[in-house]
Amino acid sequence: MCLLILKPQGKTIPTNFLENAHQSNPHGCGVAVARNGKIKIEKSARWSADEVNKVLASNVDTPAIVHFRWATHGSKTFDNTHPFKLNDNWVAAHNGVIPDVQTEGDESDTRAFLRQHVMPLLEVGVRLDDNDILTMLGKSMGNANKMTFLSADGSYGIANETAGHWRDGVWYSNHSYLDYTPPARSWSPRSKHRTHSWSSWDEGEQHDVYFSDNFKRPRKGTKGVPFATEDDDLYKEAWHTFDITSLWCDNCNQRVIEEFRIESRSGLCYCHRCYDQI
Repeated sequence: MCLLILKPQGKTIPTNFLENAHQSNPHGCGVAVARNGKIKIEKSARWSADEVNKVLASNVDTPAIVHFRWATHGSKTFDNTHPFKLNDNWVAAHNGVIPDVQTEGDESDTRAFLRQHVMPLLEVGVRLDDNDILTMLGKSMGNANKMTFLSADGSYGIANETAGHWRDGVWYSNHSYLDYTPPARSWSPRSKHRTHSWSSWDEGEQHDVYFSDNFKRPRKGTKGVPFATEDDDLYKEAWHTFDITSLWCDNCNQRVIEEFRIESRSGLCYCHRCYDQI
């Protein structure tokens, strides 16, 4: 899970948003700005929010793409750090995991997709702020993926824009820029034991249990479901449960109605399928 931000001209991103974004996505970050008819990219696999903030502070009056990476494909190197130069006029960055894309060597899924599907469009004069092109690219990546494009003339486009959200005039691909406070424990002292009795599993109920990698949804009336204890590594990672109808997956934006996990470091919620991919 990365964070992708599009900052239009004249807009600002709060410093604490950048700091939270880096804490949640610490595998490299970068900024691309459009100024005086040219694209400028500054990035590093070792940058923190401080470097990003300095670049943005000197480019308030220009549109910019900001990216904080959580590595899923490809190593944590400069070459795999977003944004990516497409040609002299366009730059791109991506959030998500693109399925069924063939990579070469240490190439990330984003770089492979851009090489195979986006750069050929530029070679025939297509603009990446065209709504039809953005819709086509969004379908090619899958609805859970978001990608932004910035032109040297300051225009921009967002593929799968509705999968993210606008806040104070700035577009964010997910909520990993928000501060996160780990949820308070809701289970009773019985969580010290290895089993937990279930009377039912109905949508909307709350259960003080969290799931392991081999968790299987219990049948109604099942007794003695394996349960982790405070001494287990799983407990330390703190996968807590809440009302199972009230959460949405931060990767695919679908309602989480079965087992789900919350990463204790960044507070991101994933459905079971997306967690296995990420």
